[in-house]
This record gives sequence, structure tokens and C-alpha cells, in this order.
Amino acid sequence: MRGIREAIIGGRNPLAIAVLSLMTGIGLQSLVPAENVIWCAAVSLLLMLMLVLTRKERVFPMLAALTFAALGYTLAQARMPGQEKDYYGRFLPQATQLEVRLLERPHTSTQSAKAIGEVLGVRDSKGWHNTRGRLMLFFSNDGRRDSLLAGDHIIIQAKVRQPSGRENPWQFDYRRHLYRQGICYVTFLHEDCYMLLRHDKDGVAARLAHIRMRLMETIAEADLTVSQRGVAEALLLGWKDDVDEETRARFQDAGILHLLCVSGLHVGVVAALLGGCFKFLLRFRRGEMYKGIIQFAGVWMFVMLTGMAPATLRAGVMFSCIIVGRLFFTAPPTANSLAASALFLLLARPSLLFDVGFQLSYSSVLGIVTLCPPLQQLARTRRTQESVVYQALYKLWDVFCVTTVAQLSSLPFVLFYFHQFPTYFIVANMTIVPFAGVLLGSVLLMMLFSWWPIMFRAMGWVVGVELQGVDTCTGWVSSLPHALWQNIYCDMLVLFLSAAVIVFAGLLLLKRKRAYLFMAFTALVVLGVYVALVTATHGRQRRLICYSAPRATAIEAVVGRKSVLYCDSATAHSPASIDYPSGGYLLHYQVKHRAVEAFSDLKSHFISFDTLRLFVVDRSNSYLLMRAARQSDSLSTRTKLHYVVVADNAYASLHDLRRLFFFDGVVLCSNNGQRRRSQLAADCRKYGVTCYDIVQNGAWEIQGGEARPWRKTIGLTGVGEE
Repeated sequence: MRGIREAIIGGRNPLAIAVLSLMTGIGLQSLVPAENVIWCAAVSLLLMLMLVLTRKERVFPMLAALTFAALGYTLAQARMPGQEKDYYGRFLPQATQLEVRLLERPHTSTQSAKAIGEVLGVRDSKGWHNTRGRLMLFFSNDGRRDSLLAGDHIIIQAKVRQPSGRENPWQFDYRRHLYRQGICYVTFLHEDCYMLLRHDKDGVAARLAHIRMRLMETIAEADLTVSQRGVAEALLLGWKDDVDEETRARFQDAGILHLLCVSGLHVGVVAALLGGCFKFLLRFRRGEMYKGIIQFAGVWMFVMLTGMAPATLRAGVMFSCIIVGRLFFTAPPTANSLAASALFLLLARPSLLFDVGFQLSYSSVLGIVTLCPPLQQLARTRRTQESVVYQALYKLWDVFCVTTVAQLSSLPFVLFYFHQFPTYFIVANMTIVPFAGVLLGSVLLMMLFSWWPIMFRAMGWVVGVELQGVDTCTGWVSSLPHALWQNIYCDMLVLFLSAAVIVFAGLLLLKRKRAYLFMAFTALVVLGVYVALVTATHGRQRRLICYSAPRATAIEAVVGRKSVLYCDSATAHSPASIDYPSGGYLLHYQVKHRAVEAFSDLKSHFISFDTLRLFVVDRSNSYLLMRAARQSDSLSTRTKLHYVVVADNAYASLHDLRRLFFFDGVVLCSNNGQRRRSQLAADCRKYGVTCYDIVQNGAWEIQGGEARPWRKTIGLTGVGEE
């Protein structure tokens, strides 16, 4: 036991190995899941027993790493959604009604609103069954949904299905995204598909929701514009539904969109404000303890007021570990407190490792706590007394270091997930972000003086002036040329190489060894060579793809870094409507220019690509083809094609198409109905023609003159698969 104690306490950051090992186990489970969690638990318990009984200090670190890796693998396997015996997905085939408790207030968008609910019961022919499990609810635009709050119980009677997966290459996998949040099913509710069972007035979630509603009503009574009101609600309560698109775009171009999402910055500002207001307690005995308790209570009060969103909870746990560490240790390393918070969160919810907010938050904070101190010391001098000018310059340098390090530390993840980079982020972050504490404090004071009309009106005017200044600054930054670089290529290898450059550069700053300079330079060269090779390869590419778009006919021919989109007239009028299925494909293959051609006359339905020739059959030419097929007397005059693409529930039968064309295969677009696709598939089997159904197999792609079927991701849950 003495060796264990020395191994645990002896390291400078002993929790770092535990966190990294836990992350390794969670990542390994996502790649190679196990069939039985019992064996995983048995291996974990055996390693824990060996860890407790070991007496060799040299063996302890390696054994501890293996133990935490096995623990991470076991927890990730055990926390997979749908593993419980009373999971509601097991009753869905015969379910008629579901009782759902809302975990949040529905978030409104332009077309619908969504909320996460806990399924408490399922009704079938045998009666009601007590269940558990999360469900994503989508509400139509009706007035009833605005009265729903967190904690409300509703009865729904609608079809519950799995969310859509990755149906096109490099498309965002919404099914996997929800699955990592513990959600396997979604449902779409119209006004007549649900009814309110009861309001939960006594629950904690209901009370917090009521307080949030009162605070939002108070902000609405202030003398603020609509856009300013949305920003104030986002700053204080994390409610972003009232932020208009123009304001959101300006914040994004300026590189300060994180201000509209309550996260570590806002929680840190609240902790700093409380620490500054109660700094006088340090004069008294045990004043540090009292100040820490007030900070701890204030942080969690703020977390609860913001709806206890995952990002806010993550920040609250992180700052709580830092506050507690400062209370009970003389000089606790902040990196160790950061590792403790990450360890606690991953033990409670292993899927947080794949959460974008988790990765961005911890990469930024880790960079700040490790790299900012040596950078800030570069500008310090040995003078005992400095002038006011020097002190102001030191503060400015500190802000510059924090801003730059936070942005660069999270840069690989920003490029990988969002493929964009704000050019003038330093300008906005050095002017607006330091002012965020004053702005948030002003909003808090305005809410505190809501009972005093004169002070409330005065503070509302102050908040309005401050928000007007923020709006002016963001508008000026976003108007600068090339304010936001978009569509930046970044795959998994670019992510790792760019992260390696930043890590080695940070180690060079900390250790001052030439080996790290060589490693950073080598990683940078490899990154540049790889990006150049990928760009050159994409400059010679030739691809054709028929997208899986349920409401559109979209076929894209890519030649080099240019493309032509062949589509129906509605899609040609608004090409942005298919950005969701096609955006990732164009981004990955670095397509910079897209031309659009609509299917207008019969000639435009022919598509020639390299040596292949396609013909698109849709409603606009169905009757013409049917009439031409009946008038055709000879099969020798058939037009030679390679593939016929049937879209938009075309009325022409396969028999008519065979009288007009000689083709090798039929492609069924996803905007065909199920009945029409089944009929055409049966006809293809009858005539011995190759048939490709995009709904069943995902997008259809041709590369190098050869068709390459692309299968979509299906069957992630393993429970009630369709």
C-alpha cells in the first residue's frame, strides 16, 4: 500500500494518466464494441484487484493505465442506450401510446420545435408498461407547444422511428449524433398527436423552468430591441432561440459565437465576479473558505438557471473542482483539477468524449492553464515597481495570450467540425470578450433591480448601450474583407497533424528543448505535404453522384474542383435546400465552384459523364415517354444508355422504358414513394435488369467510369431496428 500511495501522490498531475487511459478505453469501445458486458466487468474487477495488491512501484503506472482503460471500455459498453430490460424500444412494435416527461422546454426553429423527453410508460394490447429511455420529440408549428415546460407529462400517439443515418458520403450522421446522447428514436408530433397529461409543479426541473420563464419575461419588459433581448437571454439563461440570424452571423464572423452559448466562459465570469465582490472576506479568519463556498454556490445557481445544459454542467463541474482544489490544497495544479473534472464527467457519461463541446472546452482550457503562464512571463521584467502604463500593457498582453492560446488550442477541432476560421478573432476577442464580464454583470444587476422600476429602467438603458456597442464592434469586424474563411479542408489525418504541431509547439515553449522544435517542424512539413497532395489529387478527380434527397432530384458531376448540379426546377431555384445531403461531399472533395442545370426539356434529361450516359425519368417527361413508347414499332431504334434514373414517382413503366432505351441498370431516387419503388424493383427482377434503390442503400456514386454503391449507416442501436 505504501507503493500505491507514493505512486498516486508522487506525480505532478497523477490524474492525467487516469483520464487519458479512460479516454482510450472509451474510444476503443466505439471502434470494437463487445458482445457481453459481463466479461468486460470481470476483467475490470480483476485489474482493480491486481492494482490494490501490487507492491511494485514500477508496475503500478502501467497497471493503473490498463485498469482505467478497461474501466472506460466497460462503462461505455454498459451505458449504451437500449441495454436495459425495461427499455421502451422493446415495446414499440405493439405500442399504441407513450407517456413522456419533457426534460427541457421545446426549442423553437423556423419549421418546428424539438425537445428531449424521458419515456415513462408504453401502452400496448396488454396495458401499460413502466419503461425508461430518452426520445427526441419534434413538434409542428402550433400554439400548444409554447405552453410546454420542462417536467410536463404528455401522452403521445404517433409513429416512433429511428432517426435518419448517413445516407450520403461525408454527410452528417444525425443517428450517431443522437445515439451518443442516449437517444435511439425520434417522433414527429402534430397538434392532434399529443395531449398534456399534467404539469409537474413540484419537481426541481419544473421549478427551474418556471424561474427561467419569469426571468425571460423580466428581460422582455426591459427597454431593449428584439435582437438585444435575444443576446441578453443567451448570455444570462443560455436561451438562443430568440437570437436572430443576422446577429448570429455577425458573432460567427467575428469569432465570438461562443458568447451566445453558455459555457466555461460564462461560468468563469460568474465565479470571477463573485470572487471579486467577496474578496473582502479574505481579511477574516477562514475568509478563503467562505469565499470559496459562495463561489461554489453561485456557480451552481447559475448552472441551474441556465437549464443545466450539458455544456453548462461540464463547465460547472470543471470550475467546482478548481474551487474545491484551492480550498483544500495549498497550491493545487489547475491542470490536475481540470483532469479531475474530466474524469468525473467521463465516469458519469462516457459518451461525452465524442461531444464537440466537451472537446472544444477542455482543449481550450488545457491550453490556457498550461501555455498562458510561460507566455505571459515573456513580457515581464524584473523591476520591482512598474508604472501604470506598464501595468496596462501587461494586462493587454495577458488578454492577448489567453485569447490566442484558447483559439489555437481548439483550432484542430474547429477546423474538423466546422471547417471555418475567423480571420480577425483577435480583434473581437480582445475587445468584446474582456467586456463580457461587465455585460453579464450589468444584465444580472438589471434583473436584481427588477422590483425597482427606476433602477430597472436605468439598468436596462445601460445594458442597451453596452449591447449596442457590442453590435457595432461585431458588425465592423464582420464587414472586414475575408472575415471568415469557410470550407477549409480537414479530415482525420489533418486533425491529428495539426494537433501534433500545436502540442509540440507547446512543449517547446514549456521545456525549451530543440527536439520539440524539430518535431513541430516535421509535423508542420508533413501536414503541408499531405494537404498539397490531397489538393492535387482532387484537382484531377472525376465523380458523379446521385444524392439521397427525399424531396429533390439531385445528380452532381464533379470534374476537378468544379461541379455541375443536375436537378429539378425547385432545387435549381434554391440550391441551398440540398446543402445538408451534399455539403459534406463537396467539402471533402474540395469543390469550389458549382453550376446548376435544371431539367427543363427532354434533351436536358440526358446526362453524359466520361463514357457513361444517363437519362432521368421524372413526372415532367413521363407522359411524353409513355406516348413515344406506344408509337415505337421497332426495338432496333432504341437509344443506348448505361443507366436510367427514375425520380419523383415517374409514371413510365419499365416496359415502356425498355421499348425506348437499351440500358444496363435502373437507379431509383429517394423521392419515389415506397409503392413505386417496390413495383419498379419487381419489374427489374422480372426482366433481369440491375436495380439500385437509393432509399435502401444510400447515395449512388460513379468514380472512374464505374458505379460504386455507397451504403448508409444502419442498425446502430441493436434494439427494434427497422
